Amino acid sequence: MNLRYFEIFHIPRTENARTDILFELTTIAYSSLGRTFVECLEQSSIDKIEKVLQLTAEPSWMELIIRYLSDGVLSEDPAKAKRTRWIASQCVMVDGCLYKRSFSLFLLKCLGLTDADYVLRKVHEEICGSYLGGKSLAYKILQQGYYWPTMKKDAVDLVRRWKPCQKYANIQHQPASQLMSIVAP
Repeated sequence: MNLRYFEIFHIPRTENARTDILFELTTIAYSSLGRTFVECLEQSSIDKIEKVLQLTAEPSWMELIIRYLSDGVLSEDPAKAKRTRWIASQCVMVDGCLYKRSFSLFLLKCLGLTDADYVLRKVHEEICGSYLGGKSLAYKILQQGYYWPTMKKDAVDLVRRWKPCQKYANIQHQPASQLMSIVAP
């Protein structure tokens, strides 16, 4: 693919602020590097564009449920279809968002993994900040109105990895003593 045609336009300085900012950023970067080398290639260094890395994102746990509730589409695998129907019976769509019905609480907003991680850290580190245990942290998030299937496990894992939680965790206050065998009379 060769470049056969191009046009050059004059853009007044007042309309070209974005390009000026980019130019200033490059000159700052190059001046910090010291010497700069510019190489002009006469021919392309890549003959054929190949797919080097192809990422496939794992679907969110909510996608099948949302697809079923909005379009009525189920998976062809009977086990997945049955599970999707069962989970969807506990959920409802409101304004394009998935919510889970709760027995004693209001509707809980369902979160994907990245949002769940953000909420988990926010509640643990900043909002509540009282070094909650894993189960109480998960319950606190439920009270805030959020849900994802692995929230208890994720909360326990976060608390186990969090250094301040380990530092201020309850320790055993029993005095150390020698082990003694108990003899039955």
